[in-house]
Amino acid sequence: MAEDPDEMDNCYEIPKYSKVVLSLTKGLESYCRKYEDPYGGVPGIKAAIKKALGEK
Repeated sequence: MAEDPDEMDNCYEIPKYSKVVLSLTKGLESYCRKYEDPYGGVPGIKAAIKKALGEK
């Protein structure tokens, strides 16, 4: 937070954060399924989740 107090830097593609990205993505996917969140089915969001999970 000290380096990016406004949280503007996207760390998604930085290799050292890959485990965090994977963990958070799995949690998001699980949440969307469990609560039938309609945003989980939005094409752009669905594609981003698949990409983060290494799926095609």
